[in-house]
Amino acid sequence: MFTDRMAAGKLLVPRILDLKLADPVIIAIPRGGAEVAAPIAVALGTELYVVLSKKLSAPAIAEQFIGAVSPNGEYELDIEAAASLGLEENDIAGLIFEAKEEVQRRSSIYEEFAVLPDLDGKDVVLVDDGIAKGYTTRVVIKYLRTLNPGTLTLAVPVLPKDSVELFSGIADRLIYIDAPKKVKSVGENYSSFHQVDHGDVLKALRMVKISIADC
Repeated sequence: MFTDRMAAGKLLVPRILDLKLADPVIIAIPRGGAEVAAPIAVALGTELYVVLSKKLSAPAIAEQFIGAVSPNGEYELDIEAAASLGLEENDIAGLIFEAKEEVQRRSSIYEEFAVLPDLDGKDVVLVDDGIAKGYTTRVVIKYLRTLNPGTLTLAVPVLPKDSVELFSGIADRLIYIDAPKKVKSVGENYSSFHQVDHGDVLKALRMVKISIADC
């Protein structure tokens, strides 16, 4: 059980330092991933960026996700989950359209932090606060691969045990603290798991910027 996201990020720090990455680029999946990534970026003395995505959520059913959309508009859809909810093709198309619009809206909120540097040949560390279904993580990794990083390390405090092999395969490295048999929701692994809003994300991003400027 992690105290909070920042505390979980600090637990990941020594494992990432052990990699001895020469010039890493730290990228968080907001919103919760930014608070986990902040202490990592500070420890490595490097700026923190965000990569934007949006989960596809079933209408009128809280926390029921069926996929995710990446920054370039590509998406992953769990067809079986969508069918079990009785979603028709038009319903799904509408959800995807809305998600793409939201990704664009968020780019204006995070401004320079959402503009990734040239990743060609770089060691990228992608950070989130945990994995349950993994829709967002998968579409983001696919997107980042199109930017030709030298290596891509996925760092999360927690993920399901049966997902370790999958994410070890689609990332070059997987770093994690805990892998319980099941992860019904990421929040159940934290003592404090507050709802992170865009203001919280910007606070974490600016904190990192100030910290490394003072070094």
